[in-house]
Amino acid sequence: MKYSFMTLATPEWTINEIVAAAKKYGYDGVEFFADKGHKYGIGAQTPPGRRKEIRGILEDSGIAISCIDTSLRFSSADRSVREENLKRLVSYADLARDLGAPYLRIFGGRLTEGTTWQEAKGYVIDSLHKAQELLQGHQTMALMETHDDFSRGAQVAEILSQVDKGNIGALWDIMHPCSQGEEPEETRKILWKFVRHFHISDRTAKDEKSEEVPIGEGVMPIKEVMRIAKKENFAGFISGQWWPQLGEADTVLPEFIGRLKQYEAEMG
Repeated sequence: MKYSFMTLATPEWTINEIVAAAKKYGYDGVEFFADKGHKYGIGAQTPPGRRKEIRGILEDSGIAISCIDTSLRFSSADRSVREENLKRLVSYADLARDLGAPYLRIFGGRLTEGTTWQEAKGYVIDSLHKAQELLQGHQTMALMETHDDFSRGAQVAEILSQVDKGNIGALWDIMHPCSQGEEPEETRKILWKFVRHFHISDRTAKDEKSEEVPIGEGVMPIKEVMRIAKKENFAGFISGQWWPQLGEADTVLPEFIGRLKQYEAEMG
């Protein structure tokens, strides 16, 4: 399995510091948040020269970009909002192409007040059909995360089954389906053919409002999800998600990968 960490944990680190930590602790990749104001400075307005420099640093180190995280959402009842997010998607796809990133994280989003889920689903499907055309030639896939009002794998699969043409896929964040009562095996059965990337975190309860805790100290079914990934010969990245309040990155990063590699070894 391949492991990466999300830069939520390292907002004050430079690219060189992030790469050095990834190599030191045995990670295969890094998942960068775009336009978050983080010190490493990756975003839609990153100049071409800087993009080339960042890509060179990563390639020279052997550390991959596992995914670039955007906050784009497509469930708004306001057409102009959806169209603006599609324009931004193109900018991020250009960024991903220049940096050599295979995936962009996107969301379905929250329902607009007064909108039904079925109506919002239609807005998302329409937007993703347009996104497919816009992404042609970029060698980058947009991955819809199990999140917001589209947290269950069944909901994401219902959408992706109507837009499945190769450049739209799924990001399985294990916490959100569980918080909606959907167990990993249920998610696997309906979503697996679309899954390209994982987010792993742990919490004190199967509730997205519960407290986040270090890997292995909560109740998220991490081992079960890893067994699924291994059984399915998953070739993508399992990416660690945690917030700075869990501790200093130089403490959390080795703990996270150490625990996951322990789980992997126990599976044989």
